Amino acid sequence: MDVWETVSAFANTNGGTLLLGIAERGGRFEIAGLVDAAKIQHALVSGLRETLNVPIAAQVEPLVVNTDDAERVILSAYIPEAIAYQKPVYIRGQGLDKGCYRRVGEHDMPCTEDDLARFFQDRALISPDMLPVPMVQRAELDAGQVRAFRQLVATQNPANSVLGYDDDDLLRAYGALSQPKGETGWAPTVAGVLMFGTPALIQRCFPAFRVDLIEVEGTEWVTAPTERGAGRSFQGPLLEVTRELLRVLRQEIPNALRSGQAKRNAWLIRCTWRCGKRSTTP
Repeated sequence: MDVWETVSAFANTNGGTLLLGIAERGGRFEIAGLVDAAKIQHALVSGLRETLNVPIAAQVEPLVVNTDDAERVILSAYIPEAIAYQKPVYIRGQGLDKGCYRRVGEHDMPCTEDDLARFFQDRALISPDMLPVPMVQRAELDAGQVRAFRQLVATQNPANSVLGYDDDDLLRAYGALSQPKGETGWAPTVAGVLMFGTPALIQRCFPAFRVDLIEVEGTEWVTAPTERGAGRSFQGPLLEVTRELLRVLRQEIPNALRSGQAKRNAWLIRCTWRCGKRSTTP
């Protein structure tokens, strides 16, 4: 199925809809239909997961079209624009140099060195936690968490200029709000939801999010999970989770020092969030 150049081009530019089952004859496009649309749909969906360097979450749907002589089935696949930190999107088997395309007018053009440099430059300016969260509105952020954050900033540096900002400007300054491409409004980012969202909002957007505090027997790093000690989990806005975590540590560590246990054990803090992505810090 020779469609991957177009998929790469759409993903690297502004997205687009790919139609399978359309033939060009004599400079005109006609509905030819597909002989086995279900098989081709399966192959396309599988290829979108495996053929490119990043999986493409495309909407692939069969469409039944009435022509003069029969009903014909075509496939419509909407290829969304990839987010900045995923670009450049290229055909894995051809490599970055030969398998990367962008859309210019109605044509798929190989990416130049300047194109690739621009992709990597944009990629360096944004991290996953600065991406807007779909279907979340600014009004869903908790004003109480914003006030608590202001108090924390004021405690650390009363002269910090952000204290004079209104709430929206403060959230934008810290990357909690961003402006989705092509839109005029501002939306909460991943960091914004995790820092300033209500527990219900965090549960809705990131059901796997939690911070674990694990006591590890011994003073060396343990790779086998079955050898780790017992622990406890914390959920909720990150500011509240951090405060509770520090409160527990302030209680546990002095107790361990008095008993001599701190010389034998260590504590591990592990943050788990969306789609199984996690960072682990001893």
